[in-house]
Amino acid sequence: MERSPNILFLMTDEHRYDVAGFAGNTIVRTPTLDRLAADGVVFNNAYTPAPICVPGRQSMMAGQLPRTTGCLRFGQDLPPGHLTFARLFARHGYATVCAGKLHHQGIDQMQGWTHRIGADTILAPEFVENPAPEFAERAFNLKRLKWSDAKEVRRAGIGRSPWAAKDELALAGALDFIEEYFSDPYYDRATPERPLLLKISLNQPHYPYLAPKELFTYYLNRVEPFLDEPVFDHPFLSTRQVRPGVDASERDIRRATAAYYAMVENADAMFGRVIEALEHHGQSIDDWIVVYTSDHGEMLGQHGVWEKQKFFEGEREGSAHYSLAAPLRTRSRRCERQPVRPVRHVVRARRSGRATRPGQPEHGPADARRHHGVVRRVGLPLRADEPDDQTGELEVPVLRRGHA
Repeated sequence: MERSPNILFLMTDEHRYDVAGFAGNTIVRTPTLDRLAADGVVFNNAYTPAPICVPGRQSMMAGQLPRTTGCLRFGQDLPPGHLTFARLFARHGYATVCAGKLHHQGIDQMQGWTHRIGADTILAPEFVENPAPEFAERAFNLKRLKWSDAKEVRRAGIGRSPWAAKDELALAGALDFIEEYFSDPYYDRATPERPLLLKISLNQPHYPYLAPKELFTYYLNRVEPFLDEPVFDHPFLSTRQVRPGVDASERDIRRATAAYYAMVENADAMFGRVIEALEHHGQSIDDWIVVYTSDHGEMLGQHGVWEKQKFFEGEREGSAHYSLAAPLRTRSRRCERQPVRPVRHVVRARRSGRATRPGQPEHGPADARRHHGVVRRVGLPLRADEPDDQTGELEVPVLRRGHA
């Protein structure tokens, strides 16, 4: 049997597409992602199906739109046993391992993963069975506890975010796992011959806007915060706006922007440590399929709006600045061995974005069925209960290298 390739799936939370070196940003330092993008395929128009963490993530897990998965908002989840890309790979003998954030909040906390590492297992109140009369009063209620975006911006600065602490825990667990899986110097039970799907899923650069002093001070006088864009008179956007000089000072906004950039660099460094660990234990990253993406973007003060939750796309000095766009790139030697031709399911097209190759006409928008591209590239067959197409997306080409 031909050996199946290992897969490294890198993911962050709330990473703007344009805050990365490979995307042309000259301020942020992302050497790990830049290295992967240099000889990989970068999808310039990869849009999230939902600019909220939970439905965005679960759509990607299932390769379906939120209206199909039934996961439309925070606090919901995929039904137990739903077909996810992790479950599909596990069926074909892969070790499916995730270190970090999955944001499953229902009773099926594994959803196809055979091993989970980190502090991200929680049952949402909606899934507690037979709640007592006093349950509603005592249960966690995010809407009741969440403070304003203005307060979030005003609190930005030097510090250790609770999400950074969880990322450190996930990273430590991932490094331990890599050593055990590929070397196991204690028990000699290493299984490097078994194909591995390893997902490293970080919380950063999700707010709160806090970062280590060294990184924060590096960016504080370099970032260019959004200060001069008009604030929209919109029934929803106007309720969430942070007006420069009114709801938060320009200095506060600069501090929040600097902290965000610092968290992006911090996440990039963590990914670098994972790749270094794999190479330390004899793995060549060139033999792996590597994917990087995020669940959605971050408004970062555009038009006075922060965080996410909005299907918004803007322009600034001719360059696209997306709040609903998520960075997406893939890297694999297998792409180089095959001719450039249309391949089904690599990126699926719908209304929300476009995927093209240089010199080629636009084919239509990119959707959430990203995992089918990896499934097809590995060569796993889809069974009768593994739907090949449920939403009628269009096909787009795959590249050897460059941008799509």
